[in-house]
Amino acid sequence: MRRLLPSRIIALGLIVGACGLPVGQTGNSVGPDDPLLQLRSEGGFVPLEWALGHGPTYTLLGDGRLILEGPVIEIYPGPLLPNYQIGKISSGDLKTILDIVAEMGLPSIVDEYDDSAANHVADANTEVVTLWDAAGRHVYSVYALGIDHYPSNSKKAAFVKLLAAVDQAASKADTKPYQGEKVRVLAGVAMGAPDSQFEDVRPWPLEDNLEQWTELQNGWLCTIVGPEKLALFQDATQVTEWLHPDPMMDAPTYRLLVRPLLPGEQDCPV
Repeated sequence: MRRLLPSRIIALGLIVGACGLPVGQTGNSVGPDDPLLQLRSEGGFVPLEWALGHGPTYTLLGDGRLILEGPVIEIYPGPLLPNYQIGKISSGDLKTILDIVAEMGLPSIVDEYDDSAANHVADANTEVVTLWDAAGRHVYSVYALGIDHYPSNSKKAAFVKLLAAVDQAASKADTKPYQGEKVRVLAGVAMGAPDSQFEDVRPWPLEDNLEQWTELQNGWLCTIVGPEKLALFQDATQVTEWLHPDPMMDAPTYRLLVRPLLPGEQDCPV
């Protein structure tokens, strides 16, 4: 289910040209396939695997296409691959979103984190919005956004409006499955015995090169593969386990988290 959350335009050098692309003060436009705006939810009281494997909620590209999380079928175990969709939003919705971005003052922010709600609520999510323009990358993060129904901070209030506007634009977009140019694969040692009712243990699906993967601080491993590898995981589920690539080793099985890498994301999480 998509989140539904309950303008003054500031001249900040963002305009919408005849081609629909935002243009910065220097005259450099955001390319049609480049990220313009990204919304994601981080942290909170969630399992580690969810935090590692969960991607951005929305990624708006320079030509008005929107990448979003599509509906998830209500079965257990669920599919391993997330249902990312892509579709173009209307020029009117794009203008509304950019107006709110200007109202927030996001183009003048470098990297700002508002944790003023930390004294009132624990284990909440942090909502993050990232803007790319001719001046670079701008990030604004708010802990427990929406906990105060009438935020006194104008930037927080505009952030709530932005989420609602992107939700509305997404609900009207005609979407199709999104594949992307890169696929991120994370591997972690499977903990505990698999439920016998849903046990699904398979041979290692990728090349035998774990020593070349990037090691993350939490003990997981990360690598990037091409989109053609997605076919290897089409019928896998969230409880599928994979044998160690070296059959001579007495090693535990692995859990894999696999999803397309979205524009604006780094290859492996830090």
